[in-house]
Amino acid sequence: MFPSLTKAEKEILVFIARYWEAEGLAPTFKDIGNGTIQKKRVAKKRSSLQGVNYLIKKLHKKGYLEKAGENIRSTYYYPADNEETRRAIR
Repeated sequence: MFPSLTKAEKEILVFIARYWEAEGLAPTFKDIGNGTIQKKRVAKKRSSLQGVNYLIKKLHKKGYLEKAGENIRSTYYYPADNEETRRAIR
């Protein structure tokens, strides 16, 4: 069983999953902070990219996100392929 999610963590996780579905690629931290997909607001706007980074790292540590790439400019996150993540996104 994975650790539970805070409201903010769940919102970010759902946003990343929806972004992947809509765009076919990972959102940038700026995209996540804006909370929009194809110019439609789907998540709360966050003014701090540092806050987005913090939430992303917590989701990764908890096992809900996978990380790809080692170069800071090419690092992106995507929803982990496991039952807990699928359940959280619903």
